[in-house]
Amino acid sequence: MKQISHFILLLVLITPSYALINEIMYNPVGSDIGHEWIEIYNGQNTQINLSKWKFYESGINHGLTLKQGVFLLQPDDYAIICDNSSSFLSAYPDFSGNLIQSSFSLSNTGENLVIKNEFGEVVDNIIYSNSTGGNGNGFSIGLVNDLWKETIPTPGKANVPKQESNTNDTNASNNVLDENKTNETLEEMENQNSLIQIIDAPSSAYFGDLIYVTFFVYRGNTSKYAIYTYVKNEDSTVSSKNSTHFKTKFANSTFTVPIQLNSKCYDEGSYSIVVEGLDTKDEKLISLMNINDCNIEKIEEKTISGKKFVYELVSKPDYVHIGDEFEIQVRIETSEDTNLVIWSYVYRGSKCYSGERESNAKSVSLKAGSTEMITLKNSVIEGDPGDYKLKVKIQKDDLKTLKEITTNITVVSAEQTVAFQQDISNQDKAPKESSTNTEKTTNKISGMKDVTCESIIVYESTQQKAERLVVYFMLGLLASTTIFLAFKKLN
Repeated sequence: MKQISHFILLLVLITPSYALINEIMYNPVGSDIGHEWIEIYNGQNTQINLSKWKFYESGINHGLTLKQGVFLLQPDDYAIICDNSSSFLSAYPDFSGNLIQSSFSLSNTGENLVIKNEFGEVVDNIIYSNSTGGNGNGFSIGLVNDLWKETIPTPGKANVPKQESNTNDTNASNNVLDENKTNETLEEMENQNSLIQIIDAPSSAYFGDLIYVTFFVYRGNTSKYAIYTYVKNEDSTVSSKNSTHFKTKFANSTFTVPIQLNSKCYDEGSYSIVVEGLDTKDEKLISLMNINDCNIEKIEEKTISGKKFVYELVSKPDYVHIGDEFEIQVRIETSEDTNLVIWSYVYRGSKCYSGERESNAKSVSLKAGSTEMITLKNSVIEGDPGDYKLKVKIQKDDLKTLKEITTNITVVSAEQTVAFQQDISNQDKAPKESSTNTEKTTNKISGMKDVTCESIIVYESTQQKAERLVVYFMLGLLASTTIFLAFKKLN
């Protein structure tokens, strides 16, 4: 294990004052090919046009090809020169800055890098060494207070020293090292707590998006090694919950992980990206929006005494396959201590198509003023493709009168999926028109008896249509033949 001589628990953003070559990723983890890059920073008060500049590596001249953004760097702006733009964007999917591709291969021990302008004049000339750090351990090297240090990779952003940590302070006047901090020995470091710091994450997204979060980790003296990343608000988790294992004590690293946001309807607004584990955590706000208008089934009851009980169907699939399991989510909010049993099933007419009606029943206890997101698993065991009803029932505090939510759900067979998705896609592309025939689902609180309703076929395969037409044709032919024979006999 390499000895780490410093560890200061303050991550400070440092903005360079005038440097041009500002950050170098010369030996990334794994293969170097396609993953090396250098960062250019314009610290001047005027624009810089890189279109005719040259990049020299150990005396070898490399041209520059623009892949994203512009060549013209504004003051306090950045550009990345990489050896493979596709690989770079795959490693840093949230990067949206100026990206330039060149042909080079950086030495893992160190070498001379030079930038020349269109007149052949040397603009910047540096010699880096692997003794600075960033040698295959996931870190880069960058300028911090005019000194080259090991840094957390932040292409297109201010440099973040590896051994410091407070990315929330973006005030340049505050971005200085605390001179009162003393160097800590390895033995002292081993008593430090773990640290997780979110470095890069989107500030906004849509439900259903795949987002990427980059975070810095230092594992201290803890037996835990799992790190979890997800998105939530006060009520529920609205994304996948991914786990990352970091099994080396008294070491640090940087991770970029994907988080799949649920493609369901939720309240739009502020949510939190959470990275937690190793007995610590960090959070970052993100604004989430729905892609389409959401019709959320919601019922709110208020008693004479002012007590509130809210239950709403938050998410459900638009269509399901016969035999496949699917999930729905019901949100319940109460102003008093509540015990309830909740279940759901799919039915049409008086028949249930999910097996026993209460087979997925759950018992839930809620404290006064709390909110609970309940997931129920369902399936359609048998039945023909078509339009069905999904019913949610809630028995509250052993009361005989049940709370209900009823909505439409479409059942399709496996072979109909492609055609069904195409049908939905065409409907989405068609202009919206108001119609008096649009079906609106209403939720009513009723007794324990199921609602028996007429169903309509919202999807019918070509084969089904043909079979139905053959029956009608044969009946018509039989009727015509009977009339013809009767008429002939009379004559």
